[in-house]
Amino acid sequence: MSTASLLDLLEIDLPAGWSRSTGSRSLLSFIQKGQDRLWKSLGYKRIFHGTENKGFEPYLKTVAGTYDYDIIAANLGCGTPQKTIGGTVYAVTPDTVLKIFVDSTEDYGLNMLYMGEPYLYGEQNPYYMGNNRMFVRDIPVDSSPALESTPPHITFKDDPGDSTDIYFCQFNFLPPRLISENIPLMIPEDFEDALRDFVRAQLQASEHGADSDLATKFENFWIPKFQREYRRGANAAQKFTEPLYW
Repeated sequence: MSTASLLDLLEIDLPAGWSRSTGSRSLLSFIQKGQDRLWKSLGYKRIFHGTENKGFEPYLKTVAGTYDYDIIAANLGCGTPQKTIGGTVYAVTPDTVLKIFVDSTEDYGLNMLYMGEPYLYGEQNPYYMGNNRMFVRDIPVDSSPALESTPPHITFKDDPGDSTDIYFCQFNFLPPRLISENIPLMIPEDFEDALRDFVRAQLQASEHGADSDLATKFENFWIPKFQREYRRGANAAQKFTEPLYW
């Protein structure tokens, strides 16, 4: 079912004063909010991996003397984070930085910079025959998640220096923004009923000022089911990353 088809079903019960897909009181805005809520319930399954870095996370570009970085296209080696849905490429939205790490088998001169700071060695790819990217080391940073109109942000503890291919940036992402009915949903078809329940719950709460049984069903039935669906498949990151649930 397309986004437009889902709106067709929801529009049948559209209350007065609400629009289908425009303005702040639109069904489309609630669909996006519900889809984001489902995706935010996942952990490692929504880590962004592009195609430019051999299956690893994108590089973060750094400049000597600059400690603070927004996670935006200009600062990422992959440019704008993108996913292909239905054969079409769409931009996705960085949400939360999970960690910044480096290849510990390469000599970047970082040992003295971060001496005394906690770090972690972890085998990344036991099937890789090269002698690099076999072990990684976390670099301590402070981070803040994305806000409504502000990208996620990190602050290094020490000067990261000039680099384009040193710091891997692992971050979670959200699906493409539903700025029109032509943008596809990024969920399995089985969960479109979850979005119908979410939208109707939001409308009821707006009209009556109280949560409904549909809101409880979304939180207690649909979200756990969505997590189970995505976590039963193979995923290399599962071994190395703690899930981020909420």
